[in-house]
Amino acid sequence: PRHAKAAVNLGTLLQLGGRRDEAETCYRNALAAAPDLAQGWFNLGTNLHGRGRGRVSGAIDALRRAIDLDPGPAAWHAALASALHQAERVPEALESARTAVRMEPGLAQAQEQLIACLQRLGDPGATIAVCRSAIELGLATQFMQSSLLDALSFLPQVTPKQVLAQRLEWGRRQAAAAGAWTPHRPADPARRFRAGGAGTRAEG
Repeated sequence: PRHAKAAVNLGTLLQLGGRRDEAETCYRNALAAAPDLAQGWFNLGTNLHGRGRGRVSGAIDALRRAIDLDPGPAAWHAALASALHQAERVPEALESARTAVRMEPGLAQAQEQLIACLQRLGDPGATIAVCRSAIELGLATQFMQSSLLDALSFLPQVTPKQVLAQRLEWGRRQAAAAGAWTPHRPADPARRFRAGGAGTRAEG
């Protein structure tokens, strides 16, 4: 019953299965047995963070405790940035995100948190710089690409025509990556389609 690491592992499996209340109990049991178990605090923090703004304060406290015990993982700083952002503590979130990026520039989660903070603070120039830097590192996530396009719209030296060209090019890349759409079932020429109000339905 006092095997803290086993309790953390069980909590992880429960959390992955969507059983967050039971997972939280496991994490708290683990921490009662081993208060200095950094992974337990981190897991508790991510669990609370995923349960809405009502639990975000507890998430921040748990994540800070995890980092105090083990400041090494960049992902932990990125997770703290996300929780702080959710709590509207954007300057603190920005600091944590920058720390995560300094530690591991190739971590997409860290770059995305930094971009989100810069967007929230209304700094399109810095947002563009970080987006381009991250994309050059091979981290061209949809969030980064769309954030770059959004930020370009706020620069006075960029014309609407240039923004449109960028957006069209992004759309072409997304369409190419998505591939052709395949219907769930083959077309049936004899199938009638009836449309009309709330009773719209297909017959066949």
